[in-house]
Amino acid sequence: MSDHTKNALAESLRKMLEIKPLDKITITDLTSDCCVNRQTFYYHFRDIYDLIEWMYWTKGEQAIGANKTYATWQEGMLDMCEIMSKNKEFVLKTYHSKVKEYLDPLLLKLSYNLMRGVVNEVSQGYRITEDEKKFIADFYKFGYAGLITDWVDNRMETDPHGIVAKLDYLIRGNFLEAVKRYADAANKGNKNHH
Repeated sequence: MSDHTKNALAESLRKMLEIKPLDKITITDLTSDCCVNRQTFYYHFRDIYDLIEWMYWTKGEQAIGANKTYATWQEGMLDMCEIMSKNKEFVLKTYHSKVKEYLDPLLLKLSYNLMRGVVNEVSQGYRITEDEKKFIADFYKFGYAGLITDWVDNRMETDPHGIVAKLDYLIRGNFLEAVKRYADAANKGNKNHH
């Protein structure tokens, strides 16, 4: 029942955004449309921004899904862009609002989860610390999230396949090379470089 209610509230918000700006939508608008009371809303979410954050997180996790591997991270990025494209009006109306301050950290977290999966995979069999894995994933998450943010800032007009292809070309092999450099430094006992 819980996910059903959350999804109903999310769908109400989508509908409302077609007829009024985000800052004019109230919790009462959403609860009336869903035929639930305000307490039900507050049981699930702190405010409308929390609902929007949940919507992005759910869709983002769904897009990335099992694509947290070296061979499939590109599919995760494409899936995320395609879901955002299908919901372009919603994304543009929510992202270019006060919600941006909530969504930027969320996008970084999703990007980190994706990149950390890739780093974990390519580092198997290498002597590399958790801090080093985190550092590599952190580095790539900023590029990944930055490209998606830039794409949204430019009204999602560029074909995401081109963006993903360029990124893939740019960083192909770099995950493994970074892991190998850290592992080589560990083997030499020379870790004072970072």
